[in-house]
Order: sequence, then structure tokens, then C-alpha cells
Amino acid sequence: MRNSKDLGSLEHHQGAITDLDFIRDEAGLPAYLISGSEDTNLCIWKTGNWAHLQTLEGHKKPVVSLTAHPTGSLALSVATDAGVILWDLATAKRAAKMRLSDGAPERIRFTPEGDEFLAAIGKQ
Repeated sequence: MRNSKDLGSLEHHQGAITDLDFIRDEAGLPAYLISGSEDTNLCIWKTGNWAHLQTLEGHKKPVVSLTAHPTGSLALSVATDAGVILWDLATAKRAAKMRLSDGAPERIRFTPEGDEFLAAIGKQ
């Protein structure tokens, strides 16, 4: 960490950032960053200059986890109320919404192929 340097900051959320994921371009390079927050929103940032491009609003409770689809065209997010939103990133609109019956997961991820998603729900 001696050679670390500040590349920018993400200063649009009104709460703590709870998860981050890169959205990759056709070459597999990180082109955008998507962030989720306790403020219930997701934000899309341009890598390089870290400019805020879009805010996605739709959750009623804090965002716990998010994941970008391998194609970069979709994202999934889940909130503390177990509400899951599928986002169309081309339009920055909600494409679908569902509620998980077993409670809010700690993590949500697309499979590498992007045809399914996994939700890690901690039960004791």
C-alpha cells in the first residue's frame, strides 16, 4: 500500500456504500462502476474520471448487494427487505422486481454465464 494513490471519490450517495461491481466493455475491461448504498439507490460511474452518470431509484430499503450481468446490459440489486430489482442499464430503468421469500440475502451474484443468479441467505 506504500505506492497507492487516490484515483477519485464516489460522492453522490447520501449513505454508506454497501457494494460495488464493475461493468465491463466488450473487451472485458472495466468501463463503469455500479454502487449500492444505504440510501436505497444505485449509482453508475464512468471509470477513469469517476464521473457520476446515473442514479437508479427503486428500492424502499437500503441496498445490501448488487451484481452486474456479464454482458454489462443488466444488473441485479437486493435490499434489506428482500426486494430484488433487475435493472436495464441501457435505459437505467427497472426491468423486473421480485421479493425473496426466505429473507434478505447477504450477497447476490450472476453466474458467469449470466443465465441464473445466486443469493446467499444466512440462516442460523
